[in-house]
Amino acid sequence: MTAKAAEIIDGKKIAETIRGELKAEVKQLQEKHGVTPGLAVVLVGERKDSQTYVRSKKKACEEVGIKSFGVDLPDTATEDEVLKVVADFNADPAVHGILVQLPLPKHIDETRVLDAISLEKDVDGKDPSAKRGYRLVGDVKFDEAKEKASFITPVPGGVGPMTIAMLLRNTVDGATRAAAEQ
Repeated sequence: MTAKAAEIIDGKKIAETIRGELKAEVKQLQEKHGVTPGLAVVLVGERKDSQTYVRSKKKACEEVGIKSFGVDLPDTATEDEVLKVVADFNADPAVHGILVQLPLPKHIDETRVLDAISLEKDVDGKDPSAKRGYRLVGDVKFDEAKEKASFITPVPGGVGPMTIAMLLRNTVDGATRAAAEQ
């Protein structure tokens, strides 16, 4: 098997297209089921890069009509305090996706916190446990995944927007599943 040269893609443009599609899906969910997707972000500490990324996520949510929920905790927050916030978001029917912004302060066990996110609301797929491994692949066949891996996007400029677009996609998918169960 010969290696295929990587193709450079415009991550910003693809993310923009995805956000446009999501905006239409959100409107349809609201009209058909009275459901507005909700994404909750938990930020622990005051890292400027994390704060900037979280602001970008909130802006993207607003653009497509997703409700944005957030809790900002200080660096000194305990693991139990973070777990309580995650548990509250797990129990909130208005929240369809939960993201814990990493890295967490060193005194907090990331694996334990990520494991606390309910499977239905884990939109980031960063949970290192085996119980969620299938979320990273979803319905994509392995051959398709290999094919997609041959595409690259410039850094910075393409990865962030694509990542955020996929978080939004997963949140809307979660809201769609929740609406179907009503």
